[in-house]
Formats: sequence, C-alpha cells, structure tokens
Amino acid sequence: MTSTTQVARLLFFVEHFEPLGSGAENYAVNLCTALAQRGYEVHVVAADAGGITGITTHIGLDRIDTVIADVAPDITVDWGFHHAADIHRMGGGIHSEFMRYSLDSYGGLARAWKQISNRQPKHRALIEQETAMLARPGARFIANSQFVASQAQAAGAAAEAVTVMYNGVDVQRFRPLADEGLRRAQRAEWQVDDDAVVLLFVAHNLRLKNLALLCRVLEMRTPQTARLVVVGRRRPAFNSPLLHYAGVSDAMERCYQAADALVHPSFFDAGANVVLEAMSCGLPVIVSDRCGTNELVNDGGNGYVLPVVGERIDGQWDDAIGQLAADPALRGRLGTAARGTAEQHAFSDYVVTFERLLGEVLQQKRNTG
Repeated sequence: MTSTTQVARLLFFVEHFEPLGSGAENYAVNLCTALAQRGYEVHVVAADAGGITGITTHIGLDRIDTVIADVAPDITVDWGFHHAADIHRMGGGIHSEFMRYSLDSYGGLARAWKQISNRQPKHRALIEQETAMLARPGARFIANSQFVASQAQAAGAAAEAVTVMYNGVDVQRFRPLADEGLRRAQRAEWQVDDDAVVLLFVAHNLRLKNLALLCRVLEMRTPQTARLVVVGRRRPAFNSPLLHYAGVSDAMERCYQAADALVHPSFFDAGANVVLEAMSCGLPVIVSDRCGTNELVNDGGNGYVLPVVGERIDGQWDDAIGQLAADPALRGRLGTAARGTAEQHAFSDYVVTFERLLGEVLQQKRNTG
C-alpha cells in the first residue's frame, strides 16, 4: 500500500460494473481499478459485473447486508443511492430533480402521461430512500457538479457533508489527434467528406439528450455545411443526408478526434463524461445549461452554454453551430482552450482527491467510533 493508504478494505455498491469503453458506465471500473493498483483491497457488490483484475466482485444488490457482514469493510461507497453507506457518489443527481427536468423532453399527451407516471409508488419510494440517506448523520456525499450539490442540499443534505468533485478524464487516451490518416479513415467510415464540419452527438437516450433540437437546427441551416454524427445504442428515427448514425463505439477517442465539435443539448445531465472527453480531445463543445459539466465551459472561451427551454432556443443553437461551422480558426482556438481545461481535471488527480476523502471519512469514523 502507499503511505497515504489508511484504508485496507473498501466495499462499493455499483449497479453495473463492467468496462464499457467510456462514459459513466465505465467510471466506477476505472476508479476501483486505480484504487486496487494503489494498494487498497477493493470489493464490489453489483447486479452484474465483468471480471476485473485485482477486484473482488459479489453479484446481487439484494445481498449487500450479507456482503458487508462477510467483508467487514473499513469504508462503504455507494455509487448512487442503493444502500446506506459512508460515502454516496451522486452521479445521476437527485431523482426528484431528474424527473422534474426530464419532463421537458416530453410534449403534448406524452407529457401528461409522463406526469401521471412520475406519481407511481416506485418513484415515491426512490425519493423517500434518497431523502433518508441524505439525512443520515456522518454520511458524506460526492457531487460531480455544483448543479448536483445544490440539489442534494435542497433535498436535505448538510452543506458540509457534500463535496463537489468534477469527473476526471484520461488525458492520455483522450487527446487531440496527430495522425490525419486516422481522422480521414474514421470520417470515411461515417461517409462524411474530409471538408465537412462534423458535429458529434453521443447519447443512448435520444429523447432526454434532445436529439430533436439538433435535427430541427440541421434542417434550418443555410448553407447546410454541417453534418451530425450520432453515436449510441439507438438509431434515430430522423432520416436526413445530414445525419449519420454510427452505432456504439468502443473507441470513443477516435470519434472525438474525427469530429469538429461536440453538441450536447441535454434536458438533464448531472455531469456528462462525454463533454469532458471531447474537450480533452481538443473539441469545442456546445452544452446545455442543464448539464453539470457546463460549469467547466467558459462561454465563448472553450465552448458555449445554451438554454434548452424557453424562447428562440433553436435560433440560439443555430447561431452557435453556424459560428463554429463557418470559422475553422474559432474552432481551433476554442478547442485548444478546451484541452487546457480538461488537463486541469485529469483522472489521476481525481483518484488522489478521492483518496483524500477516504482518509477524512476513516478518521471521522475512528473519532466517533
């Protein structure tokens, strides 16, 4: 163990614990792997898990109490609100706020149906569970943005119990591309010309992440110089020669490196890894004002932060896209600044900060135990 490692045994509660390329699904795997490499004994309880070297996995979130008794961890870390723990990382925000914000992704009868659906007992139970955990004496909470920290405090968490830790990014994997041949090859795979301006949209939930806005903007663009590449599990229903569906990628760095900008008009995002990954690859980003990662975007300096609800929304996104599409020098300037921002949030630094919190929690437990 390292000299700073005071915790011999950690137990994480994570719903899905498998290496899935990038994004939120892979973040717990990366952190647990880094901690194991630094000398911690890491155990994970998950609904499903892949075989991760150096980490002991236990299948079944309904077995958490049994695993706690068997493992006797020094500190428990809950990746969400699955079970009472010493530390909760609130990567998805607060459920009541998620429902409130995401309601705006529906319109007409679908919105009315969603309002009724949000009153179901399962949602009330989740909110009550979160509220109880947020009020637990001694518990600590990690928010991946001030956006989420404010939600947690409004829901009952003590301000001193909440720590904002922006996600870290692997700045060696996600970096600007030096090989133009690889860029051209990826764009050829997307059936996109070398001189086209590629806007990258990365999402599995197309409704929540607001693909519809981008489709409307693409149709109104004159001249239509931009192309939209969609990466994710679901094929868009929107058909246009301006859009290419690329499916799921396990080499997201290549996707960022072959694009010219990332567009992320989400109705709700606690802290989008894709935004920081794109910035690390030197892309300017256009981000929703409802995405926690927008706190790292200097509007007009390394990207743009725009609203997704209100008047003249489509026009504002069209203006920003038009500026980037028409000005390669602007894209380069903002992209260079975006890379500089990402370098200030390297994943290796996140691990060190997380370790510091582990030490604080262990000392707190010893003082009160």
